Amino acid sequence: FCSASSPPSPSPSPPLFSSPPPLPPPSVQSGGEGGEGAEYERGKGGVHEDGVGRGDEVSGRERGVRREARKGGKGEEEVTLVGGRRRERGGASVYDVSVAGRNNAKLPPPSPSPSPPSLSPSPSPSPPSLSPSSAPSPSSYFDRESVPLEELEKEFEVVEDEPLSCVHAKEAQHSNALGVYYYAHGRAGEGMKMVEEAISMCPSYPIALSNYGVMTQNLAILSQSTEERMALYKLSIRAHEVAAMISVTSAARWAHVGLALKGIHEYAMCLPFLRLAVRLDHDYAFAVSGLWNVEQRLGLHLYENATAFHRIKRIVKEGKRGSFDFPVSPMALFNSPASPQLLHLLCSIFKQSVVRQAHRNVTLRPLPPLSSPSFPLPHRGRPLRVGFFSGDFRFHPVAIEMNSVYRRLNRDKVVPIGFSFTPDVVRSSFYDAIRSGCDEFFDIGHLDNADLAEFINAKHVDVLVELGGWTEENRIPAVMQRPAPVQISYLGFLGPMGLGDALDNTLVDRVALPPEYAQYYDEKVLYLPPPLSYFVNDLHFAGVQPGGKGRKNRGFSPSSSPASLLSSIPDIVLHARGWVRSEGGEWVRRGGRDSSEVKTGEDHAQQYHQSGKEGEEREKVVFVSFNRPDKLTRTILSTWANILHRVPTSVLWLAGYGNESRRAIVDVMGSFGIRHDRIAFSSLEDPSIHLERLKLADIYLDTRPYSGGCTTVDVVYSGIPVVTMPALSQISRSTSSIASACGMKELIASSLSQYEDIAVELAANHARRWQYSTHTLKGREGVLSEKEMDSPDTCPLFWTSEWVRMLEKSLRMAAEAKDESGRRWHIAMSSTALSPPYSKNPADLV
Repeated sequence: FCSASSPPSPSPSPPLFSSPPPLPPPSVQSGGEGGEGAEYERGKGGVHEDGVGRGDEVSGRERGVRREARKGGKGEEEVTLVGGRRRERGGASVYDVSVAGRNNAKLPPPSPSPSPPSLSPSPSPSPPSLSPSSAPSPSSYFDRESVPLEELEKEFEVVEDEPLSCVHAKEAQHSNALGVYYYAHGRAGEGMKMVEEAISMCPSYPIALSNYGVMTQNLAILSQSTEERMALYKLSIRAHEVAAMISVTSAARWAHVGLALKGIHEYAMCLPFLRLAVRLDHDYAFAVSGLWNVEQRLGLHLYENATAFHRIKRIVKEGKRGSFDFPVSPMALFNSPASPQLLHLLCSIFKQSVVRQAHRNVTLRPLPPLSSPSFPLPHRGRPLRVGFFSGDFRFHPVAIEMNSVYRRLNRDKVVPIGFSFTPDVVRSSFYDAIRSGCDEFFDIGHLDNADLAEFINAKHVDVLVELGGWTEENRIPAVMQRPAPVQISYLGFLGPMGLGDALDNTLVDRVALPPEYAQYYDEKVLYLPPPLSYFVNDLHFAGVQPGGKGRKNRGFSPSSSPASLLSSIPDIVLHARGWVRSEGGEWVRRGGRDSSEVKTGEDHAQQYHQSGKEGEEREKVVFVSFNRPDKLTRTILSTWANILHRVPTSVLWLAGYGNESRRAIVDVMGSFGIRHDRIAFSSLEDPSIHLERLKLADIYLDTRPYSGGCTTVDVVYSGIPVVTMPALSQISRSTSSIASACGMKELIASSLSQYEDIAVELAANHARRWQYSTHTLKGREGVLSEKEMDSPDTCPLFWTSEWVRMLEKSLRMAAEAKDESGRRWHIAMSSTALSPPYSKNPADLV
């Protein structure tokens, strides 16, 4: 970085993925003309933080009172405006309009007319060109636009910045301000065009560059084409990178670079940028929460020096008093020791941010709740029109578990209507199956929130089931407008939404959300009857075709397995199961037994114990946990290490999501005394391969406090006993709910020491493991049709048809309760609500 007295010569574009520069010292003086110096300092005034991106507040601080103070000398007037300043020097105003205001360090003014780096990626799906061009006349902006800067001041923060060193500085600032104004009011195309013009006039204008990076990043998120999405992300990264190199001490600039890289899943690359942003500003929640998420993805949160969560917890508490501009996403605390009270507080803060952003960032029209539906709730003789609202009709747990629910609904009671904002680029066979399972289906991703709410209301939806919650790419602002008389949350977000004014109920069971914790939910609780779990199990996805064969609990043989399956199983696991490679490279059974002799079940148990009597090495116990690395914690790894120490003839089989997370897990387990050759990793595979290889596992170890969901259902379906320990939050109790519906209540621990004892006892008792397996797979030894599987003789988790019947009853009860009184109620269904013969003595089943 050059001093003000020595302007740099034109330089080539910086690399697309560069490392951040070293942090400058707190105060660095550089000489300039007339003896004046430029100073780096972190003060209360100075350069704004900008960005319209997801998780950003468009309104800035939105606190402070306009005050005017006349100052003497050189005709300077200072006006403090919503947290920022407009300073007039000799009658000439210097404006910076930010999308989200944040005070960062003062920077030295950019050198006069430097040659800007090119921002055009190659190839590109025709993104806007940012190459310098001849600037239009200064009057062109003021003559043709009807929005004066005084109006912009009412909407956005105006903060002080050093003067731009270009001929058309004032025009560029005005163009950027108008671009932000248009973009934040739903006119994205016009807004981007104005920001492009600002960059063409002042190529080294960091605020315009950063705003442009955020706008292109938002376009990338919504893009339906993989190539276009990647090209837009690269353009966004380049714009943020150039802005950050100009404003080197701006925490926001570096945070935006890191989060744009996170958007293309370059977690290792984005890490240093986010760390630099947090180092520049420890209280910047936008960067801290991003760093916490990336550390979890890479497994770095497992190390002892990980401190992001502690910063997040403090920021959340401070955020209650409005001390921070940017809220933390509720998803960030799912894998933290957060209490229900803290999660409720976080959701309430986050909701207020979303409301403010929705009012400013989507449309010029106000977004109040729709005054009242244009239709009454149905009488009992008419079926309910139920809308299912989701952006996850793809290969996603919400679609996987709900896949067959839509086609099973009784049309005399419920008419299913799908409202999908699933991007084209991620659609799959699940999307097609759900579409065909609904009577009506609408792709509504192109509608803004106001139009979306009106569209749903126009379809006369009686009950709207929201399936996403505060997950990524949600459309909660549309739900906040109350497009349906009754609105219910389910499955996508397992925690308090903080939306009691928009959501009437949340659908759960008594294990996942005990009644004593309902006080932390603004939504009223709608309980399914025991022994049902809130988690619906789709037998069709699990491998049961209607009228066809079910999965047999038979032995595993590498010699008869396809190469795709064998390649997904680590050698450590095959060795543990008694298989070794011959000199010819083929897998053979240890001791020379033929693969056809190796079975599971009672024969396997007898063979397992006989092998020890014959002097052969017994098979090792395979503990498995295929949850994501971000669900792991040091505490749970320490517990697993204790189990491995107590069961020397055992191995641990985990899901491997990348070299960084694998390395972190091995390092941490090594610090607990576990050798690397006792830990195996497998990558994600096709569901059929995944279910087939699970036959090699013995015991499932659940994570805590972020419990398993779809992963737990997979292992239960494979007949593997589940060891879990719930915490206070709903997300920590998912596996407990599933285990309770499978007759495994004895395997739900109340402490970590009991968790260890249960796992160790199961490892030593093969007969008990087989007992749990046969209970879960009751009646599934032979070839079963879907009707036979979904019968009272099987595990309650597989009562899919009865679960759908209870869903129909729950929706009707919620609608009738709301219609009769206008108030919202907790609704609890007892086991007597189950249909015969499912209602026969359900206490015996769980």
